[in-house]
Amino acid sequence: MRSSLLALGGLVALASGPAMAAELRPDQIAFRDIYRELVETDTSAPTGSCTVAAGRMLDRLRKAGFGPDRAEVFVPEGHDKDGGLIARIEGSDPRAAPMLLVDHIDVVAARREDWPRDPFRLTEEKGYFIGRGVIDDKALSAIWVDSLIRMQAAGFRPRRTIKVALTCGEESSDAVNGVDWLLRNRRDVVQAGFALNEGGYGISDKDSRPIALYLAVGEKYAQSFTIEARNSGGHSSRPRPDNAIYDLADAL
Repeated sequence: MRSSLLALGGLVALASGPAMAAELRPDQIAFRDIYRELVETDTSAPTGSCTVAAGRMLDRLRKAGFGPDRAEVFVPEGHDKDGGLIARIEGSDPRAAPMLLVDHIDVVAARREDWPRDPFRLTEEKGYFIGRGVIDDKALSAIWVDSLIRMQAAGFRPRRTIKVALTCGEESSDAVNGVDWLLRNRRDVVQAGFALNEGGYGISDKDSRPIALYLAVGEKYAQSFTIEARNSGGHSSRPRPDNAIYDLADAL
């Protein structure tokens, strides 16, 4: 996408003017600050660093009380900019399979000259956020981090362990795919009974009351096909009725 727009309703009530901003609750202001820091950290493959973004989120978790045994930055060997974050809150029931909250923090590259505003500056206009990654997918990453901090502050212990993995390499083949790397090298930290990722969305009414939460249970994927056509051959100046090229064209 050349640009991204995001309106957060039920999760965070955001206003379009400075006067309205004063009405935000302290927890909403704290979330917005996490969100801003993520959006304003360039995590595109050509010019940015997922490791820097992951480190900034780790700093926030450390201040919230997450020690090295519960939150850390991982960096694939030889790929200093393709790091990610793993964190967890232990559940009370060891028999319950963990829940994994996973999301990518890298974004598509953005050239300043292609944007009317700085793509790596969080801008708010008329109730919308504008910037690279405000939807895809730093909103969800901010929500995961904010949720961990809120649960920690409240002393909440879920029944099942909650794991979070913020990874790189979803938007560019130039970066290491963090999910794949974790599965190959740190499978224990992402092993779970089920995972929640990007793809769904929620809607709320004018008073920010939740109306529906949609879950995407499938995703588009690529498929390659090889088609081979044969005939007895001949010269291209006198194509045969059973010409193999025609057969291939028909198949396509």
